Amino acid sequence: MKVWDEAFCEDKAAGSSTACIITLHKDNMLHAVNIGDSGFMVIGQAAAIYRSPIQQHSFNFPYQLGNCANCGKPPQAQVIKVAVEAGDVIVAGTDGLFGNFSESQISETVVTGIKRGLHPEDDLGKWCNELTTFPWIERS
Repeated sequence: MKVWDEAFCEDKAAGSSTACIITLHKDNMLHAVNIGDSGFMVIGQAAAIYRSPIQQHSFNFPYQLGNCANCGKPPQAQVIKVAVEAGDVIVAGTDGLFGNFSESQISETVVTGIKRGLHPEDDLGKWCNELTTFPWIERS
């Protein structure tokens, strides 16, 4: 949270944004700071284990960090800790992902890819991207 606060105080640019910062610690704990409708999921061998909550004022009006009068400030951010295990997959995304695909669609895609032998650090990400780039094209 300290890095988040310092970066926010240093930035004088106009505008606002949602944000999600994730770190993985040696004690198998994922630490995250999140504001708005960006976020992450932790997916285990068979299903989603955790999905970060969305922060929004109302539908399609997420909390955002910014230097304007109505923008959010760092204290509004959620501080999250989640236990993870070897083999869990962390999917981070914006509302472009989470607003268009359900939690079950995302977790089913990841679990299916793992069952096909795809590795999260390389093949799985490429495969998921291909599935979502042209969703109207039937794939076998």
